[in-house]
Amino acid sequence: MSFNIRNKTTMSVNLQDRLKLNVRAVAVYKDLIHQKKKIFKENKGRTGIYKWINIKTGDFYIGSAVDLHKRLVNYFNYKYIVAYKNKSIIYSSIVKNGYECYNLEIIEYCDKKELIEREQYYIDLLNPSYNILKLAGSSLGFKHSEETKRKMSVNNTKEKHPFFGKKHNKESIALM
Repeated sequence: MSFNIRNKTTMSVNLQDRLKLNVRAVAVYKDLIHQKKKIFKENKGRTGIYKWINIKTGDFYIGSAVDLHKRLVNYFNYKYIVAYKNKSIIYSSIVKNGYECYNLEIIEYCDKKELIEREQYYIDLLNPSYNILKLAGSSLGFKHSEETKRKMSVNNTKEKHPFFGKKHNKESIALM
C-alpha cells in the first residue's frame, strides 16, 4: 500500500491507529538513572530516532541525532537541560518531573542521510505532544519570547547593526 503520510486527512482512522501500534522500538530503557551507562554504551557511534515518554501522562517527544550518544549525554546533563528548559517542553518536563517519570526508546537506527526524513515520518505519524516544532530539522514555527526580541533589537541598532555604514551597490539596488 502506498500513501503520503503527511496527508493524514486521506487516511482512515483505523489505518492510522494500526500504523501507530506497529511502531516497535529497537531499544527500550526504563529506570533511566540506573541504565544511564548502558544507554550511552549501546548508542555510541549510532545515528537514529529516539522517543522520550512521560509514563505518568503518556505525552512524548520525538527527536533525532547523528550521534545518539552525544545527544543523550546532553539529556542526562542536568545543568544543560536546566539552562535550556525555557526553550524545550521536554527539558522543562524532565526538570519538573525527574527522570524516574520517563522511559526512553530508540525507535530506529538509520543512516545519517535519511535521519531528518525518518524523524519527520515519526513526527507526522505519531503527532508527539512535546514537540514544539512539527518540522524535523527546522526552526519553522519557533517563536522568540518578547524579551529575546527586545534583546535582538537592542543588539542590532546603529553601530551594532551588521549593515551599519554600508551601502547597497547598483546591482543590488536594481535587483531589489
